[in-house]
Amino acid sequence: MTTALPVAVLSSPRRVARDMCHEAARDGRRWHQDPSPTDARTEGMRDRDRILYSSAWMRLTGVTQVVNHRPCDSILLHNRMTHSLRVAQVSRSIAEQLLIGDAEQDMERRDRLRALGGLDVDVAEAAGLAHDLGHAPFGPAGERILDEVARTELGLADGFSPHAQTLRIVSRLERKYQGSPGMDLTRATRAAILKYPWVRRPMLVDHDDFVEGDPDYRRHWCRFGAYVEDSTEISEARCFCADALAGEVQTLEASILDVADDISSAIHDLEDFLLARVVDVEAVRELVDDHSPAVVSLQRKLAGDYADYFDASLMAQALRRVRERLLRAVPRPFTGLADEIGQVRWHCSQLIGEYIADVHLAPGAPAEPHWPGGPFIGLGPLRWHEIQILKAISGHVITSRVVGDRQTGDKATLRLVAVRLAELLESDPALLPDPMRRMLRSIDQDPAFDPDGSLRRRLIPDFLCGLTDSQVDDLFDWLYGRQARSAKPRLY
Repeated sequence: MTTALPVAVLSSPRRVARDMCHEAARDGRRWHQDPSPTDARTEGMRDRDRILYSSAWMRLTGVTQVVNHRPCDSILLHNRMTHSLRVAQVSRSIAEQLLIGDAEQDMERRDRLRALGGLDVDVAEAAGLAHDLGHAPFGPAGERILDEVARTELGLADGFSPHAQTLRIVSRLERKYQGSPGMDLTRATRAAILKYPWVRRPMLVDHDDFVEGDPDYRRHWCRFGAYVEDSTEISEARCFCADALAGEVQTLEASILDVADDISSAIHDLEDFLLARVVDVEAVRELVDDHSPAVVSLQRKLAGDYADYFDASLMAQALRRVRERLLRAVPRPFTGLADEIGQVRWHCSQLIGEYIADVHLAPGAPAEPHWPGGPFIGLGPLRWHEIQILKAISGHVITSRVVGDRQTGDKATLRLVAVRLAELLESDPALLPDPMRRMLRSIDQDPAFDPDGSLRRRLIPDFLCGLTDSQVDDLFDWLYGRQARSAKPRLY
């Protein structure tokens, strides 16, 4: 991992020894599998390749990103795999940008990166590839359904989170070696996946009021990186940076992943929506009018959640820039001709390049992040406001009736499948799908390992998050009798 610790900036034998010790901690694996003597890859490269060869990764090609593709769609929309590939590419580009250079200021910046726990290009790329492994079938709609069912039907207090599920997959569920759970990734890569290095806040009685009015409660309820039963994974993965990054501050690679995911999601989702004509450019421009309800709501939320970074004047400037760029990017009228599609994609590509170039290390690092408790690597203030606007556009479209109508059947399917599996788990486990019965046997062999039965109930989201959209459709047919009980669907 030489890119994280350039030889030119190592100044003394004592410092070399300290840096070697730090790298050993970053590269540490739980099961310490030694590479072949002929393996020239860095530890980050090995992590990247383990992810690419995993079953969890291959599944992503059949999982919806935001809106599922229908045969009548003229444009192929992103799925979880294509989105993850783009996040990995953006993450790598950002990391390289921060590390490459021989000037004195570049050397000083690398010293500051080292003081914050280190930065490795291959780890940043690996985290980008892995960050969506735990997403449920059918996109965000499926995630909301699975969280609701997990809390209300399965009695799991911390419900479901795709981020916590990702950590669970790489540390427990996916097997790389016999007798060793998980992919056995390095601490650096597991910590990089942890964009939200905390467990879910317990649900309060006046939950909706707190979500609306308490930024800290909202932050710890809506996004979290580990389930309670996996909470030790957070401290174990982050032990190499515990002194440099106290509390819930992201590692450098996790911050890169976070901003790369924001850039890719905001722009690629909007590109999909426009090209597939889920929404037209005029509707989007009206949405980002300075006085629209959506903008007023966004400003209030950002002012509460990011009081030290949000700026009303920059927000107004960012709104103007977004409106102007949408006019340039999408021809009016948009008829779907090849040149028009090319124009949209070219402008989106230009935007991504601009945002990557704007990502930088906080000026006050290593003492001060971009905002208190925030990341040390992120976008500059103006483009940060632009990305928040683009993300809000995507969120508005996702929750609109146009997209909601497309997802109605998917949500019902996933809910019914999860509820039926819960019923069988309690009443007749012998009727569960074969893979789930095998997972159940491993828990039942040691009842003391699961005294309250939570791991047994957690099997349902574990199982469903190993399936593609079409496999859930097949499972629904099998569970509810649309196929003969003896005719097992493809997932078996």
